[in-house]
Amino acid sequence: MDRLVKTVAIVGLSGLMVACNSDDSGSSTPPKPVITSLTKAGDLTPGSIVKAISTCDDCSPENTKYTWVVEKEGAIDITEDKYFKVPDEIAGKTVRLIAKAHGSDTEEYVVFQRVTVDSIYQNDYSFVALRDNGSIVAWGNNKYGGDIQVGSSGDFSSGIIDIISTPYAHAALKEDGSVMAWGWDYGGGDINMGSGGNLSSGIKKIFSTQQAFAALRDDGSVISWGHPEIGNVNNGSGGDLSSGVIDIVYAWSAFAALKDDGSVVTWGFGYGADSSSCANFLSSDITQVFGNTYAFAALKEDGSVCAWGDPRGGGDITVGSGGDLSSGVVNIIPGIMTFAAIKEDGSVVAWGNSRYGGDVTVGSGGDLSSGVKQVIPTTNGWAFSALKDDGSVIAWGSFTNGGDVNFGNKGDLSSGVDRVVAGTRAFAAIKKDGSVVTWGGLDTSVDPNNPDLNSGVIDVIPTNPSGHDGSAFTAIKKDGSIVAWGDESQGGDITHGSGGDLSSGVSHIFATSTAFSALKDDGSVVAWGNLERGGDTSYGSSGDLTAEVKQVYSNRNAFAALKDDGQVITWGNLETGGFSHHIESELQPHDIIIESSL
Repeated sequence: MDRLVKTVAIVGLSGLMVACNSDDSGSSTPPKPVITSLTKAGDLTPGSIVKAISTCDDCSPENTKYTWVVEKEGAIDITEDKYFKVPDEIAGKTVRLIAKAHGSDTEEYVVFQRVTVDSIYQNDYSFVALRDNGSIVAWGNNKYGGDIQVGSSGDFSSGIIDIISTPYAHAALKEDGSVMAWGWDYGGGDINMGSGGNLSSGIKKIFSTQQAFAALRDDGSVISWGHPEIGNVNNGSGGDLSSGVIDIVYAWSAFAALKDDGSVVTWGFGYGADSSSCANFLSSDITQVFGNTYAFAALKEDGSVCAWGDPRGGGDITVGSGGDLSSGVVNIIPGIMTFAAIKEDGSVVAWGNSRYGGDVTVGSGGDLSSGVKQVIPTTNGWAFSALKDDGSVIAWGSFTNGGDVNFGNKGDLSSGVDRVVAGTRAFAAIKKDGSVVTWGGLDTSVDPNNPDLNSGVIDVIPTNPSGHDGSAFTAIKKDGSIVAWGDESQGGDITHGSGGDLSSGVSHIFATSTAFSALKDDGSVVAWGNLERGGDTSYGSSGDLTAEVKQVYSNRNAFAALKDDGQVITWGNLETGGFSHHIESELQPHDIIIESSL
């Protein structure tokens, strides 16, 4: 194959494209050759050979001259031939095919681009794939973000750099600083619902709560939309949101904005939106704000704390076990209706609903006056565990949800604990000797005599908390094997699923609310658990999961696997993203025409 390959600066391209034709015969001018169609045979797969194909009038097609131009890092690669070898680094680049018929003064061109999926985002009910050309495709529950046509309109074909989600909608941030949203309008899917504002430029970050979004602009101002009361900056205690905002924190149905002068402004609906009870405290020197479901807590430079919202849900620091919050607090950990503060002396103070962790005396008890280095809540927020410097663990809150280290526990938590992992209704402690101890929900208890869990464990993964119904764990061991336990139908039994070898080679574990998927070193995927919620890779899927998978994503009830070539394969609940056959071509690497002279 005779091929000439050159690399030149873009500014020099026109010189290479010029060709002169003259006719000095003095006879009548014959019709000029005209290219009538131009395309290619073959896909722009790295390393493949594609062929230029054209038709023309008044010409000899075999004499047509073809030029392939690939943009590359401020320069271009040019290949002058009918055939073109696709470079390995083709992702995100354009390929311009130029054709000039012999004897013609004009050229025709077509610009192709290979489009592949770069990353995947999800909410509880749908997925969004972001492709390397900045376009997106969504699937799952149409009402809750699975259809980009449901919600406010916009151009989803290019320029998107990030996706932020509520459980019911998605928002896309574009490279020009504009924002688009789709999904349930009362969940943030309509940018025109709420207090409104200019979302066409200048947005640098987006935050979300359960049913609304808040966008932070370059000038420090805030725009909010979604549920008419939550996404309305005029609902709340009032305050200036036109400048100076540096961070936004959310509760279930309210937002709190931290400003560069150390003040806080709140808005939304219900508990947390009204911060008047802490008005003076919030006027200056605030360094961090924390939110749970029903309340906020603010931490000042001097280590003091003030909370507001539902008094029974953490909005009153005097409700609960009590303790000194006037100084020395270094961190605050939210539960569902509670907060736990770690002080610089290693002590813990908790407040809020005593049943769910607001009272450190409700639970298995223990010394929380010193030595605490970490506090971990269950993912349902109903209990806390404290890991101490001496490797011991203390828990409090709901007895049956992890608040009592003796409930469902048959192991030793008095020493040697390296890390605590929170599940929905239980905890798992990984000890320095590689053993595991669990407590909380009865289905997740571990027999300390189980030889598979008394050594070699390097990580423990719970079922996804988004469904609030998971009650299983999976452990990865040093040898690449895995051990699962808990509710057998919800991921606690590796034999309950699509099957596969889990005795070695497992590198990562992913979870829905009732199922697990294991990604192995060889790029294959094995799933188990609830068969209709991700435990069976054949349920909803028609793709190959035996090799070349590089990442797995999950929402409440479905999985999506991204392969090395950018192909996406889904399985699990058909209504929340496990089914994607209707957009299968959009989730495969494919070539598109982005410009043509014909």
